[in-house]
Amino acid sequence: ELGEYVHLMGRTMHPAEELSRFNIFVLTSKFEGFGLVLLEAMAFNKPIITSRIPAAVEILGEDGAAIFFEPGNEKELAARIENLDSLLDENFIQKQKERLLLFDDSKMEEMVNNAYCT
Repeated sequence: ELGEYVHLMGRTMHPAEELSRFNIFVLTSKFEGFGLVLLEAMAFNKPIITSRIPAAVEILGEDGAAIFFEPGNEKELAARIENLDSLLDENFIQKQKERLLLFDDSKMEEMVNNAYCT
């Protein structure tokens, strides 16, 4: 009976439109190559709950931009969702903005060029 409260997105051709309607963003992946969806969620100032996978930690850091849970641990995930307000860093939006700066276009271009040219 969660249908009116929980929406499983799947793929969409209009991510900005969809993200703007979210109250929170939850990523339950056991693996992500990069985690672009996390950057997109941060761009919309959404509280993020994500599995503690390398890509998520690299993008979000561990200073309060998101709330982590161990991959595959559905009880921990449920507890994070239920206790979101008490777990969410009060400055999460500012911390997300700082993390987004690490992945802006010019920095990403420089990193890709360095990876291919060295």
